[in-house]
Amino acid sequence: LLADAKQKRFDIIAVCKLDRFFRNLRLLLNHLHGLEQLGIKFISTQEGLDTSTPYGKFAVQMMGVIAEFERGRIGERVRDSRRYLVSNGNWPGGKTLYGYKWLAEEKKWEVIEEEAKTVRRIYHLYLDQKKGMDTIARILNDDDSHTRNGNPWTTGTIRSVLIHSAYKGEHPMGIPVPVIIAENTWQLAQQKRENARSLITDPKGWLLQGMCYCGQCGHILKCVHKRRQDQKYYACRGRIQ
Repeated sequence: LLADAKQKRFDIIAVCKLDRFFRNLRLLLNHLHGLEQLGIKFISTQEGLDTSTPYGKFAVQMMGVIAEFERGRIGERVRDSRRYLVSNGNWPGGKTLYGYKWLAEEKKWEVIEEEAKTVRRIYHLYLDQKKGMDTIARILNDDDSHTRNGNPWTTGTIRSVLIHSAYKGEHPMGIPVPVIIAENTWQLAQQKRENARSLITDPKGWLLQGMCYCGQCGHILKCVHKRRQDQKYYACRGRIQ
């Protein structure tokens, strides 16, 4: 919509309610100012607001303040509700973590052993076999393994398994959860991820840049610079993840 506005494909933007356009006051004011500079009117039909008039501009700004205040209150009520449920031993809802299921009557998490085996395998491939996240996803998919909803594994879903503290028995919400991955193993995975972030592509041209490929997975090798040790070398993108 905003891209079309810059190309002046219309003269008016009409919404049923102001909070259907933007709930963030700063973004609302920024974009309304941008529309004004483009000569595009903004109208909210239910509230009868027209930014082409001084009153309309003032009313839109005031209602923007109210909308953001209400959004904050709703978020606060949701957080309070979730904290209350957790304090009483209940799961507040949402997506359940791969490897576990919630037993509502017993108010506790239980390990799904078949999924837990996959979780342990992911850590084994990542740490012991020194595989990258995209390589791990490909290995699991080749073995006809799927996520809980039946989708293929991706770098993102592998990363979510490697970073979630619940697997070492510490759920962010404070709910007791059975351990699938030992504390020291989980910490090693975080350390590897941190080390990988210190590897950056060197913008300067390298002699064999774009010409070398990994002998294991076929990925093109990246020119990387390990800043802390000031080491420069070629590395497989899959392995440094």
